Amino acid sequence: MKWTIEAILRIFTMEFFNNSNKVSALFLRKNQILQNKFLISNLCISVLVYINFLNLNASLT
Repeated sequence: MKWTIEAILRIFTMEFFNNSNKVSALFLRKNQILQNKFLISNLCISVLVYINFLNLNASLT
C-alpha cells in the first residue's frame, strides 16, 4: 500500500513541476510570486515523500 502511495505522489510531483515550468514560461513576470509558492510547496511535498520512502526502507530491514 505504501509503495503505491509513494509512486502516485512521485508521479504527481513530477507532473506538478512540469506544469509549473510551463506556467512560468507563459506568465513569468505576473505570476512570479505565485509560482515560487507552488515550487516551494512542490519541494516540501517531494521532501515529505522522500522521508516516507526512507522510513519505509528502514522498517523493511
